[in-house]
Amino acid sequence: MGLFSSLASSFMEGWRSGQQAQHPPTRSTQVVPRNFDLIYPAPLLRFDEIAAGGHDDPRALVYALSWLDPKRKRPFACGELNALDFGNGKDGEKKACQTLLKRGLICNLAPDRVLAEIYTVQTLKDLLRQRGLPVSGNKPVLVDRVMSSGFKISGRSYRYKFLELTESGIGKIKESRADEKQAFFMAVSALKEQNYPGAISAYRSFDSKWGFVHTSGKNHTIFAHYDVPFSQFDFIAGYPMRELQNSDDFKATLRACLIAGLMGKGCPDYVGEAFQEPIQCPNIVSYYAQGHGDDCINPDTIAAMQENVELDNSYVLQYYISRVMYLSRQARK
Repeated sequence: MGLFSSLASSFMEGWRSGQQAQHPPTRSTQVVPRNFDLIYPAPLLRFDEIAAGGHDDPRALVYALSWLDPKRKRPFACGELNALDFGNGKDGEKKACQTLLKRGLICNLAPDRVLAEIYTVQTLKDLLRQRGLPVSGNKPVLVDRVMSSGFKISGRSYRYKFLELTESGIGKIKESRADEKQAFFMAVSALKEQNYPGAISAYRSFDSKWGFVHTSGKNHTIFAHYDVPFSQFDFIAGYPMRELQNSDDFKATLRACLIAGLMGKGCPDYVGEAFQEPIQCPNIVSYYAQGHGDDCINPDTIAAMQENVELDNSYVLQYYISRVMYLSRQARK
């Protein structure tokens, strides 16, 4: 059993034995429509259609860059690309790399930077001694002196091994991630008003720009794209959240976030930005500590959880979301 499953299981034991009996929850009046559009995308462009257009539409190329951090300073090799749509193994990676280079989303590292990557200070000094040149100075000085001596790096040996994102590539990755974040919060805003078509529309808008069908036949989509039992939606929509000492608006926002997460790939790391007030659940850790038998949490883990919530309130939100999602899964059994 994973950590969060175990934690939530213990929480559920305590909740069932205490909280529920003492305070019978009043269900929210929200009703979730039984509409599979909540979890499945509209028809998407196929990769072969995108490729036939020469990747003028960059969505598949941006997906190929999805494993890279746009803030990364170190160079990368083509093997770090998410390139399966372009073919298997090294051939697919090479083809993806060539296409990304052609479209200007990545570029080869400048020769002096390649030299700095592949040679140590000692090796650079050895090269300079062989040429009768001074060996003083830091690494950038040594690299510049070696390059000025006419030293050439074999381009074939290091082809596709020292690459970096261009400003265009960085911009496209950031644009995609910003659009995904906007789609999530637009869906949350719609769901707070029980506007389920609005939430679907927000996700479909993202997919219309960035979604596509992989060569494998799977969809790259913001939607969950698997069967989520509607009992989970119903549970979350009706869950009163009596444990929280927060406003009704906070609870409505949290329900909307959880439903938006169910529609997609779960609640994102930035979910805390949706709230105008901090979550208040003073007993969150003690609830987890009330498990029995196999559901008991190690005292050291409980102590670590308590330390986390005292240092950073975002852990309270994290633990509470994990707990409610666990309860929603139990509701379908």
